[in-house]
Amino acid sequence: MKILESLQDRIPETGGLHRAVVLGPDSGGSRISAVLVRVPPQHEFPLHIHPRSEDCFFVLSGAGEAFSPDQRFPISEVAGVWIPAGVPHGLAAGALGVLEIGFQSPPGPTVEPINSCALGNGPYGIVAASMSLEPESSRAMPEWRPVFAERPAWRYLDPQYCVLKTSQQLNAVADGCELLVVVVRGAIELPESAANVSAIAVVQLSAGESEVLHALEANTLLLGIRASAA
Repeated sequence: MKILESLQDRIPETGGLHRAVVLGPDSGGSRISAVLVRVPPQHEFPLHIHPRSEDCFFVLSGAGEAFSPDQRFPISEVAGVWIPAGVPHGLAAGALGVLEIGFQSPPGPTVEPINSCALGNGPYGIVAASMSLEPESSRAMPEWRPVFAERPAWRYLDPQYCVLKTSQQLNAVADGCELLVVVVRGAIELPESAANVSAIAVVQLSAGESEVLHALEANTLLLGIRASAA
């Protein structure tokens, strides 16, 4: 188990575009890579593809639009977007900019530009979803919920989320996968590791590892990104 804390400190608020690799093939991501990006107001990433990797990203603050050649999706905190491997997509930040965290599996942030003349006919299969900020239930041990319940199929990435009340616990198990738990809001305690983790941070669990996540604050929002790519 590995804890990566205070990720927002890696990308200063200077009004420019900043990108920090959280995990990758050269920094401990065996099945998944993760990148934190601060996008300045009105900046646009043009259409591009990840040729071999499934991709998903989540807006941690700000708002904008995700788009494919045939669709546009308004997104704001805390929405997510899932993109199948090889599907063209882009991101346009709004007036306040965007802070987003993105994941690719198999790992590797390889990006290729798209020539609009070479695009075929859609649909292209991008799925956008907003997450409820209401705690799941009053049970002591809530469960993960799928972020993209409407997507038709997936191969490598299975993003889930959970909202916890103070003192609620969630069992995080990397069962045959690599699991990244992103503390988006609030704070958690890892009783087995005697560690406290605040937003914005990532807890990385390798295949076979597990942790109990104990919420220290109300409405603690956790993302669980499971990666099955070998």
